[in-house]
Amino acid sequence: MIGADFFRSLSLVEDLEYPDRFGHYRPTRRALPIITAIVEPASTTMVIAPYGSGKSLAAGVGALAVRNSADDRRALMAVLERTDQVDPAVSGALRSRASAPLQGHVVILSGMIDDPIAAIAEALGMTRPPKSVEGFGKAMRDGGWDHVAIIWDEFGRHLEGLVADGRSSELDVVQRLAERVARASGPTMSLTLLLHQNLLAYATRLNDTSRSEWRKIEGRFRPLRMIEDSQEFYRLIADVVSEMRPPESVVIMPRVDQALADEVVKWKWLDGIEDGGQALGILDDVRPLTAGALQILPTLVARVGQNERSLFSFLREIDLTRKVDIEVVYTSFSDAMRTDVGIGGIYRRWIETESARSRADTPLQRMLLAAACLLQLGTSGERRRLPRNVLELAVAETELPAKEIAAAVDELLEAKLLLWRKHTDDVAVWHGADIDVAIRVREERERRSSAFDLRAFLEDRFPAPHIRAPRHNAEFGVNRFLMGRYASVIELAELLEDGDPASGAIVYVLAESKGDIAAARKLAKKSSVHAIIAIPDRPLAAESAAIELISIEALRADKEFVASDPMVTTEIDELQSVAFEELATLLRGVLDPRATGATWYSQGERLDVSPERPGPMAASRLLSQWFDKTPKIANDQLMRNTASRTMQTARVRVVGSILERSGRERLGYEEGDRGAEGSIYRTVIENTGLRPKGSTRFADPDQITDPGFKEVWLRIADFFRTPTGRSGGAYRDLSAFVSTLASAPMGVPLAVMPLLIAAGFKHFSRAMALYDNGRYVADTLGFQFDNMVTNPEGFCVQVLDPTPDLVEYLSEAAYVFSHERPTTSDELVRFAHDALTRWLLTVPDGSRRSQKLGTHAKGLLRTAGGSSDPVQLLLKDLPLALGAKGPSPSLIAKLESARKEIDHLRDQFAQDAVEVIAESFRSADLDVDPLEAVTAWAGCFDAASLDRRDDLRIVDRAVLRKAVETVNGRFSPKSLANTLSSILLQRSLDKWDDRTAAQFRSALRDARERIEAAALDTESPTAALRPIVQARVEELTRMLVKIDETEDSRIRGLQVAGGKR
Repeated sequence: MIGADFFRSLSLVEDLEYPDRFGHYRPTRRALPIITAIVEPASTTMVIAPYGSGKSLAAGVGALAVRNSADDRRALMAVLERTDQVDPAVSGALRSRASAPLQGHVVILSGMIDDPIAAIAEALGMTRPPKSVEGFGKAMRDGGWDHVAIIWDEFGRHLEGLVADGRSSELDVVQRLAERVARASGPTMSLTLLLHQNLLAYATRLNDTSRSEWRKIEGRFRPLRMIEDSQEFYRLIADVVSEMRPPESVVIMPRVDQALADEVVKWKWLDGIEDGGQALGILDDVRPLTAGALQILPTLVARVGQNERSLFSFLREIDLTRKVDIEVVYTSFSDAMRTDVGIGGIYRRWIETESARSRADTPLQRMLLAAACLLQLGTSGERRRLPRNVLELAVAETELPAKEIAAAVDELLEAKLLLWRKHTDDVAVWHGADIDVAIRVREERERRSSAFDLRAFLEDRFPAPHIRAPRHNAEFGVNRFLMGRYASVIELAELLEDGDPASGAIVYVLAESKGDIAAARKLAKKSSVHAIIAIPDRPLAAESAAIELISIEALRADKEFVASDPMVTTEIDELQSVAFEELATLLRGVLDPRATGATWYSQGERLDVSPERPGPMAASRLLSQWFDKTPKIANDQLMRNTASRTMQTARVRVVGSILERSGRERLGYEEGDRGAEGSIYRTVIENTGLRPKGSTRFADPDQITDPGFKEVWLRIADFFRTPTGRSGGAYRDLSAFVSTLASAPMGVPLAVMPLLIAAGFKHFSRAMALYDNGRYVADTLGFQFDNMVTNPEGFCVQVLDPTPDLVEYLSEAAYVFSHERPTTSDELVRFAHDALTRWLLTVPDGSRRSQKLGTHAKGLLRTAGGSSDPVQLLLKDLPLALGAKGPSPSLIAKLESARKEIDHLRDQFAQDAVEVIAESFRSADLDVDPLEAVTAWAGCFDAASLDRRDDLRIVDRAVLRKAVETVNGRFSPKSLANTLSSILLQRSLDKWDDRTAAQFRSALRDARERIEAAALDTESPTAALRPIVQARVEELTRMLVKIDETEDSRIRGLQVAGGKR
């Protein structure tokens, strides 16, 4: 019967106040050291025992003994009587303390303790926790206790919590506490940690550096292991097997002889059993398990299984009608050993054994190798010494001769599958390369640590997460988030001092010490930057973990190193996985949007961020405060910083429509247009009130109803309307303006900005000029304008004061050159400059070089062709060329006069060409029209016959053909002159200058004479040539007359001179 005082499980925290609950305790030889460790001064003990082993119950008894109150002594009376039967010495020591008037104090900790020093201080009655473990002395002395026992139950959960939270370095608190306990006096102290597995088993997710630190801490404690491999436990296994095996199978199983049992006693198997008869009974009852299989099972299931659960599951699943030897055990647990790749795992030993077994010749040899592998397993990853006789005992059977076993061992030694160190009598599985990966990792760490840049590494491998603001985005129709970035404390100070780089970001501070945390908090509380600063609550030991990871990756990439041992790859992969996971765990606390391991600040205030109120909620609240003037536009494709390629193309077309079709209703888009362009027009322009439905102009700022949109529209209006001279500079930077619109409080997304600025440019600009790196932007087409806004670096504007005189001057100047005046929606400077540029293209080159022009006309051409800046040209250079100091409506008359003079010069050159033709083909009749003269002249020739003549030049034939074509009325006088000029001079009329008329006259006369000479060079001239002959005779006659006149003048001159003499 189980009495009412028997409890299946006890909690030290809850049950220690009820001492009677511990009165049923039955002490065992393995559990008594727990009690003595708690009572013993300066004892630092690490108790490692599986679930249900009674370690908490034993620790509770030790706690009652330390406390030693009247109720405690009454509860312990029955326990002490039972202890007399197990260990009289321990019982005597406990009775001695119970009979003395001594009282101690017990501090119970359980599971994960966030601040162990504070928890201990509270248990000691201190109102404020000390800064270190040294601060407990006064409180303990004031308590009047002779001994203070600290018992930390479920310490494994604390270790798991440290690993999960990335706080593995905080285990040094336990180390300092152990050091304090070891030197405590008046009162004395003890520290007992209760775990389910050894310390490093909890460190499988830590990198090698962190494990090395934990290994040092583990060395401060005396390990006390309660692995169940006691004689009672072996007896229990034998009883279970004897009950489970079929009765008929016993008959066919050979019995165990006494010699084998004596060997078991000799080598202290079965927990050092000393009675050969008891050993024989256990071995006989446990059949079909062999002695070797029975010996190794408790240790093996503790290493790769779940203690008793795994052991009894194994017994239930195997076939108990057949022999269960070392080979069966090894095979059954092979998968578990193969997957035990963590630190301290037995994967490497298993693969070495498998490699050796693959080269063994006989089943006995393979079983010996399996036995060597299993018998060397320690309880905590260490390797046990294995004497040769013990190895042979592991496979010994009644029917298997010992000589055969010894021969098989010799064969393995000769084949170098087993290694026997005779001096120490130690057998091990032979392995080839023996590479210590941990040492190579440490060497690589040392090589890389000096030049390691943590922030650059994290940005590459663990990019800082952004924080989205869903509520804010839904309210304003944007796609806004806080961009994540890392910063050390020094970098944080620089970012906050500058302000702009940190604005709109969440800065994760890489604080690696408490001093860094304090400095970062101080900076955060003074900052007014629009940013979130996430500061870890505990030092972030990320650099060491990052160096470890990059060192392991370097070794993984070393092909020569990886090829040196077949087991290296798996081990490195495991180390890499662990290192990566640990670094991710370390960063998780500070990067978690629920701020589970960090404190968030913004503009000097601590943010209320928790799992219930995660970061996105705080981000939404802040962004709604910072960007309260964001225009509300229902187009999620453009209310972002980067639009898709399709939307970019559609946006460019809409920008073009704004610039070129602003006078048309709905910019020319149909009412039911469902394309991308139509959607942009409706959502961005029409529905927002920017261009009300039915209107042919954009709205003024006071017509906009949305406060945010109104603010943006006012800023755009100010940018294009306020003269730049009033703001202290000649130019206004577009890049700075775009940044202003994109920044708080407006935060206009970059993807929608070209549309708004294009609309503002068209609606508000009256007298201004656009420049790209100092060069005037002549074209403002959709693509160019869109690109200018999306890439505004180098672009600026110059805004003029549109006074009435300036408006009249620019309007009339445009009319002078294009006979068009700008409308109210046209930008005056561009309109006037375009008119001047178009007119200038019509001015012939000869007119530009002519010396026949007056001063003002020459000045107009010189200035118009020499300046690319319309403001400089129209407002300074042109007035100066016309004799004025600045623009004025009074200059328009002079400007028009100069333009007319230049245009007239072009007509004058054409008239000169016509007169040359008339002179060259005119007969005696001076009143004949030039075309009639040419026609009459061409009619004198047989054009077809002349065209075949070889003595005529190509240009002569061409002139003759064109003269003949005048008969059909194809040419006007001007067009004929232009054609003949092109043939003879390779220069059209618009290329004429002051000297071209004389050149044309000479070339035309020479061509005419060559044609006539060719026509007259015939033996039988036709009657049609009469006009040509008559013209020549008349010409020769005129020449004779001139000769006679010249001769007569000479004679008269001589006579006069002679008379004077």
